[in-house]
Amino acid sequence: MFLPLVKIELVLILFSLLPSLSYGISCEDWFKNSKLQKGPTCADKCGVLDTHMDTFPCPGLCEKLCADSPKPKEMLSLGRYLYYPGLTPEEKSLVEQFPSEALKVFLAKERAEWGCQRIFHRDGVDDESDAFRHFVWAGLLEQDLSSELAKKFLDAHESNLPSNHPSKSMDLANNRAGLLRAKELKKNGMLSQSSLEAAAMTELKNGSLIVLIPRGMPK
Repeated sequence: MFLPLVKIELVLILFSLLPSLSYGISCEDWFKNSKLQKGPTCADKCGVLDTHMDTFPCPGLCEKLCADSPKPKEMLSLGRYLYYPGLTPEEKSLVEQFPSEALKVFLAKERAEWGCQRIFHRDGVDDESDAFRHFVWAGLLEQDLSSELAKKFLDAHESNLPSNHPSKSMDLANNRAGLLRAKELKKNGMLSQSSLEAAAMTELKNGSLIVLIPRGMPK
């Protein structure tokens, strides 16, 4: 089960301070590939660079990309502020140990939720959209973190439910499926949010993902 979205203002702050953590190809990579030099005209030139699906928000971060990176202390404070509401004790422990990685977990969760809304136009519980979100979220964590740490964060998210709870079993199974598919895609150099979303839809149609309350697939 997913946590409610935090206020959009906080999400915008996060993206502005942490360009290197956003999307499949990071805005930092996008900026580096442009070979722009930091200086008085950097932000203006950056704002008109070409973008695609993974980098469309990046021009909005040009001022930060053309400036110095945030200090680690600022990242730690922001991570605690954004990620703490509603967390399980296990998640809070992981945030304390891995503050920078926790921000990647948060961003991956947001990306999975936004993808779910784009495709399903709903954010359900125990249905196909829920299975899709967990599959994609897990796959994005396999992309952003080590396999071991990704699993720790995913398991910690479900730790508030009893071990025999049907929703917990569903989420853990779909997380596992997302991690496994992401590893295959990574091995073939094809791991991205779009490839994970396509794989999730295929597995849903094939009945490979766990769904407790069928509500139908998007038209």
